[in-house]
Amino acid sequence: MCSGRGKALVAMKLYLEGEKGKALCETDGRVSTTFRYRDVPFSDGSGVAQRILAGVCDRCGKVVSIPSQSTQSIAGRRLMLGRL
Repeated sequence: MCSGRGKALVAMKLYLEGEKGKALCETDGRVSTTFRYRDVPFSDGSGVAQRILAGVCDRCGKVVSIPSQSTQSIAGRRLMLGRL
C-alpha cells in the first residue's frame, strides 16, 4: 500500500491482554505465550518500564517478547529517567 507520497504504509499488529502468541524462551525454547501487563526492568538495570504489555512464557512466566505497541511507553520511561 502506498500513501501517495512515496512512503509505504505499515500495518502494526495490536495485541490485547490475554491474547496468545509464540516466542523463544531462554529457559524453555519455543513456547506459547500470553500477553500480560508487567513491570519490565531495562536490560541495563537503570530502571523499570511499568505496566507495559509483554509476551509472557506460559511455562516459566518470564517476559520473552515485547510487542511494538509497547515501545512508546518504554521510550517515555527511559526519557523520564534521563537515559535515552
